[in-house]
Amino acid sequence: MATTTHAKLAYPVAMDYVRDLPSQIRDAFNTIDRVMAGQSIFVNGKEYPASGSVSSFTLNNPTAAGSVYAFTGEFTLPFAVPAGYAIKAFVIKSSGFSIINSCTLPKISGETSTVTFRLIQAANASKTALYLIGWQLFKG
Repeated sequence: MATTTHAKLAYPVAMDYVRDLPSQIRDAFNTIDRVMAGQSIFVNGKEYPASGSVSSFTLNNPTAAGSVYAFTGEFTLPFAVPAGYAIKAFVIKSSGFSIINSCTLPKISGETSTVTFRLIQAANASKTALYLIGWQLFKG
């Protein structure tokens, strides 16, 4: 039942085309804009973020080879990575020379994904040198 200032009108519960169509068109254009800007991808009709960044991650104690230190770390994404897709990670912000050289396939747990990665730092054994990790979802 729709109520206006003049009458109460019955209409299908699913959609009032006059009322709902403008917002549905706006939502469709917003979705197209996100996809075209590379912010989202669709897999089997579901929208996923195409990339992002994380500042919350864990690092183990490093293994040293001369002045090069190797860490294994993990971060969690707030969505389940779809089947057939993987995550690549890279350093966005670090106080030293840091490289993320590999990631494992994400471990899915409910609606989250945990990504394990290898970090290499030159001349710096500090776990706090890495500040921000970037990630990208790709078909792999």
